[in-house]
Amino acid sequence: MQSFESKLSLFISIDLVGSTSFKYAYSKRSLGKEQPWLEFFDNFYKVVPFLLRKNIGEKATCYPTIWKTAGDEILFHCDITDKNQPKEIILALYKTINEYHDQLAERNLPLKIKATSWIAGFPVINAEITIDEEGDVKRDYIGPSIDVGFRLSKFSDPRNLIISIELAYILSDTLTSKEEKKLGGIFLENEEILKGAFKGLAYPILTIKIQDTFEKSRLKVLKKEKLSLGDIEDFCLEYIAQVNDPYTIVIPYIKRQNFADYNDIPDDHDKIIKSIQEKEKGDYEKKKIPKTISDSGKESVEFSEKIHLKIKRGGIRKKKKTKS
Repeated sequence: MQSFESKLSLFISIDLVGSTSFKYAYSKRSLGKEQPWLEFFDNFYKVVPFLLRKNIGEKATCYPTIWKTAGDEILFHCDITDKNQPKEIILALYKTINEYHDQLAERNLPLKIKATSWIAGFPVINAEITIDEEGDVKRDYIGPSIDVGFRLSKFSDPRNLIISIELAYILSDTLTSKEEKKLGGIFLENEEILKGAFKGLAYPILTIKIQDTFEKSRLKVLKKEKLSLGDIEDFCLEYIAQVNDPYTIVIPYIKRQNFADYNDIPDDHDKIIKSIQEKEKGDYEKKKIPKTISDSGKESVEFSEKIHLKIKRGGIRKKKKTKS
């Protein structure tokens, strides 16, 4: 079943780098004991979400929760209700990556993590569905923005936190100079054609550099300079306009948002959302049990449903009047 609620969501992928060789290096197993590497992975699935939540802070209004895991990858999801929430999450994610790298180094483990984050709007471009597996209801997310997010994750590495165009646009609008300095700025790594997407227009690989001492020296040698927030905002708007397809990418909007610049819903989206709401309202009215039956409570409702079922099957007939 699909959810038709209009909303904007943020997704995060955090993946281990070097995990395969790590498992092989610690593959010898003693009798009666678990695999030597299992304890570390159990720790990974607990510590990373803990650090992310801690770094977001207790006063935050949005906490990414685990959507699902895929091997050595943890996927997070969070519904955005305020334009400042994405920057709070990304600042926390940046700090989490650095802290976890420090923990790995302290234990002399040959591992790192890499991360990607993107924005997806629902229900026009993407869809949220629920899957009921014998009473175990799970949520899943599908659509063009989700596909792009997973494809962008292929370009991330321990030095590059990759972000989507829509997320870069929101960050360019909301980051203060002090907050931008904490992140070290946003860089354009290169451009890649994502086969089948955006009419063949090359997609910008925008990155936030995880700047340890080595990476800072590397950026100086390569003469890599961060982009200005104003240039990022202009470029994102121009890219979206160039694609010119409201069913694959639009300027992010948050329904019922108080900030005027985030409440500008494209006409195509507004029409679709209204038509969906009308359909839902119509479907609800069709399913309603007549008021005279349902007024007396739950038992009558259940009883009335049985009557309807019997009538449908021909199980109830009107009694003929007997002559006196």
